[in-house]
Amino acid sequence: MEFLSFLTDSNVVTFFLLFVRFSAIFAFFPFFSHTSIPISLRTAFTFYITVLFFPLIPEYLFDNITVASIMIAVMSEILVGFMASIMLSIAFGLLHSLGKKSIIELLEAKGYNVKKQNIFIKKEIFINE
Repeated sequence: MEFLSFLTDSNVVTFFLLFVRFSAIFAFFPFFSHTSIPISLRTAFTFYITVLFFPLIPEYLFDNITVASIMIAVMSEILVGFMASIMLSIAFGLLHSLGKKSIIELLEAKGYNVKKQNIFIKKEIFINE
């Protein structure tokens, strides 16, 4: 019965909006939007992350909950999730390009000509060392 007393309108709406935000993040983030990850796994992961983060957010008291206000809030959460996933994509792309550049610079410092080759790591590199 304690669980049923926790299911107030504001808690349900807050949980739903948090779930929508994490769903948008995982839907637009390139790692999770890949087709090799099943939708059921992505949904379960989103649900578990939402359950994990739900106690950490402050409790909001919604005075007037209407369908229109929930739809506006859902669109806002989707937009926030989309922007967060874009920022994560930019950060991971930056780290990827920085790592690739440092590998190329390391190989060039050892005397290998990697810019003119299609494949920047050849068998010769590992054989000659």
